[in-house]
Amino acid sequence: MRASKMGLAVLMGSAALAGLAQASTETQSAALARFASEQPQAHLRYDESGERIIQVWGRAFSSGQTAQDAAYAFVDQYADLFGVPAENLINTGAQDVRNGVFTVFYFDQFHDGLRVDESGMAVLVRSNDNGVVLVNADLRAIPEGFSTNPSIDEVAASRIVRASPGSTVSQCVPRVLTTGGPRPSGNASGAQDVPTRIA
Repeated sequence: MRASKMGLAVLMGSAALAGLAQASTETQSAALARFASEQPQAHLRYDESGERIIQVWGRAFSSGQTAQDAAYAFVDQYADLFGVPAENLINTGAQDVRNGVFTVFYFDQFHDGLRVDESGMAVLVRSNDNGVVLVNADLRAIPEGFSTNPSIDEVAASRIVRASPGSTVSQCVPRVLTTGGPRPSGNASGAQDVPTRIA
């Protein structure tokens, strides 16, 4: 297994790395102030912790010549609201909604060329005026300086994830760490080498 994929698995599984870097928080705060000034008609919804924006809605708060242009314009202008640089959000598809009344554009989050598992954004564009009216996001702010080339081995990474309070990935770590490559010696999990979506 490639160490970079293991690094993202450890990042997503470790509670210790869940916080934002100071620089990211400052950028996010500036983006929030700018958004509030430019789009006073828009509304924001935060997650249960009150720290991550997970939804933006209201009268059109971004537009373009086409629905795709509007979705891209929102990402380019306001990705920092979510603590993620625009260049880390890649459009992976689109779908008509309500027989063409809306089009939703899907963006996946990437970091250093690797997809961040279960992180993405859906941008809903109204077709009659190409206005963005709803954005749902589940994005992860990657701490500044985080490397996708960890300096620890698979066994040590597995121990860290298992020791994290409330870790939900501890049961799948042996399978994740052994997928796509030779199994480390002493693996008692009996995990099979099957494809697993890691990042």
